[in-house]
Amino acid sequence: MKKFLSDLRFVISEDGKFPITADVRAAMEKRVKYQPVSKVQNDCKVLQAQCTCAVGAVPAYCKHVFTLLHAISDYSKQKLYAAPTAKLQTWHQPKAGKTVPLPC
Repeated sequence: MKKFLSDLRFVISEDGKFPITADVRAAMEKRVKYQPVSKVQNDCKVLQAQCTCAVGAVPAYCKHVFTLLHAISDYSKQKLYAAPTAKLQTWHQPKAGKTVPLPC
């Protein structure tokens, strides 16, 4: 799935219903991308799904919509929405030295 799905996007609206979109690469033609859209409620109920592929009319039952719904499920199960940002970055701080100073 990782090599087929890219650019997962969503915006939560005030009414609790929001569309989730992504770019899904076609399996046979590597340059073709489809854009499935799934309208979801806050309680994870799928209201509507459609896709830009040939069988993606409403209601869509294509593999591109399935890939999108599987990515949403994986996103939720792994809790990728909870990024650990409580710890400050430390790349600018020098590493602790393990050398023992010798007297001159």
